[in-house]
Amino acid sequence: PTAAALARDLTSFLEGEPIAARPISKIYRKYRRFARNRAAFAATTTAILLLAAAAWTAALWMRSRRGVQDVEGRRARSEDARQALERTAGLRDAAHPVFLRGFMESRDVEGDRRAIEHFTEAIRLFPEYAEAHAERGRRWMSRGYPDRALADFREARRLAPSYYVASYYAGLILMDHVKDFDAAREELTAL
Repeated sequence: PTAAALARDLTSFLEGEPIAARPISKIYRKYRRFARNRAAFAATTTAILLLAAAAWTAALWMRSRRGVQDVEGRRARSEDARQALERTAGLRDAAHPVFLRGFMESRDVEGDRRAIEHFTEAIRLFPEYAEAHAERGRRWMSRGYPDRALADFREARRLAPSYYVASYYAGLILMDHVKDFDAAREELTAL
């Protein structure tokens, strides 16, 4: 080490630059760089924080917007369901007197024929009328048409899975009139 090297180290030290007399640590080097460029580091840090805040705000806004759209969608679906329920109630109200006329018909051949006509009309007015399907199936069964009766009982069960009268009569038909016993057993198990 010469006097000139010492003079260079002193000048470097005073200017905040690395000195040659000994190596400085990486942490100290970064601190010195920060100390020399405080304004640039402050501007960069501010820009990064502003970008992070803008991204956070945008994410929150998008999330709230999705929530508003979800609520609006639910409200629209609820209104559609309410209108469908009102239409269904109106259709059932129109079909019910026809259903009752069929239900009150006598249990003779002519009464069964008229009852089937009434139940068919009730089903035309309100296709989701499970009870009309089941009662028409009972009349088909008493007239000796097990295939038609079974179709009506199946439809009644599809429309109202908890309507066990239809399951009962479908089971009777399956046990008495079906040739494929394995298929009948499967269907009876599913009922």
